[in-house]
Amino acid sequence: MRISPLATLIACAFAASLDASGQAITQTIQITQGSMKSAERPSNVSVPIDRTNKQKGKSQSVPNLADQPRVFPPPCNCAKQPVFSIPAGELAAGNQVIISSLSPDAAIFYTTDGWTPTAESPRYTAPVTINATTRLQAIAQEPTKLPSPIAEITYTVSGVTPPHPERSLAIGSPLPKGTLLRLVTGSHITSQTAQVGDRMLLMLDENLVVDGTIVAPDGTMVDATITRVERASSGGKSGVIAFQVRSLNVRGVTVPLNANFTLAAPEKGKPAQEHLSNLVVNIAGALPHGNDAEVEPGMALNAAVAADTPLHP
Repeated sequence: MRISPLATLIACAFAASLDASGQAITQTIQITQGSMKSAERPSNVSVPIDRTNKQKGKSQSVPNLADQPRVFPPPCNCAKQPVFSIPAGELAAGNQVIISSLSPDAAIFYTTDGWTPTAESPRYTAPVTINATTRLQAIAQEPTKLPSPIAEITYTVSGVTPPHPERSLAIGSPLPKGTLLRLVTGSHITSQTAQVGDRMLLMLDENLVVDGTIVAPDGTMVDATITRVERASSGGKSGVIAFQVRSLNVRGVTVPLNANFTLAAPEKGKPAQEHLSNLVVNIAGALPHGNDAEVEPGMALNAAVAADTPLHP
């Protein structure tokens, strides 16, 4: 049986088409596998891929994002975030929580009153006993590194209300500069709605006593103003509220106070973000909206008297 030249030509063309399709499919699989490996194991080394398409004897470059230089977020150079030995939730009064760090050189600082922990906060040296509903926050510091992101956890102790004993501070006249006055917040404020210049509700959390007479009772209003607000936003950026404590009025006498406070909410996804490539972020989606910084009623703080001030019973 003789095969015509036309049939032979058609068969050759069909075989060539199959071979080209096979090469294209193989190349597509290799690119997909390469992208998956890059997502699993981020690398700043770009692997060149031959994406040329030979057509009519010409080499044409096909743009591909996988061929572009990979850009990574800069390293944080932060201390490792502390961890808590007991997960959040309801606890029986008297439970003790251990705060630890993966770094043996870390110093841990913590708060239980809602304020952002800093290096001026109590240093962790022993387990923290939970006797009432508590918001526990901690940071770690390591040599030559920035402070860690804030670790935060809330424990609920049912049926237990933190005691509020009446306190009195006996003072002389003049009231000496540097005397620490205990204050307490009186309202709920959030970084979502707060504005710079807003007044902040603060009150004395103790009686001021001169010669046996209460000159400023517990609950006396204190002048304080919000000085900085940062809104929570996408990408895990959380809110910040800062305020300045200015003065206290005692029987018509203005007692100048000197204290500045900053409350920053823990950031979402910050440690993980440092290890994600742009490719993975595009696949997984943007990081969640950040937390709002919130000042709750009943948060205690101290403010120092800024100048010697005469007071009279």
